[in-house]
Amino acid sequence: MVYFHDFGIGFYPLKVNFEGYVELAFAARGYLMWQYVIIYLEYGKEDSVMYGKSRYDDFVEDMPLLFPDFKMDEFIKLYESLKIK
Repeated sequence: MVYFHDFGIGFYPLKVNFEGYVELAFAARGYLMWQYVIIYLEYGKEDSVMYGKSRYDDFVEDMPLLFPDFKMDEFIKLYESLKIK
């Protein structure tokens, strides 16, 4: 299982193996801190970055602008299919 360390606050299991992690990283097109999407989905952790928005909100807002073919629901389905149960 792969863990995400958020630079001082803690370690979070992402509930995927290394192969799944790489597949998700490609699906996220290397978006900085994309792992927070998984943390939000799994743990509901809210992190306020600039102007009170979370990294999850930034990801949801930015990805379709950067990559018009990106679909958030497909990213979530991919994660669910790769998740270690």
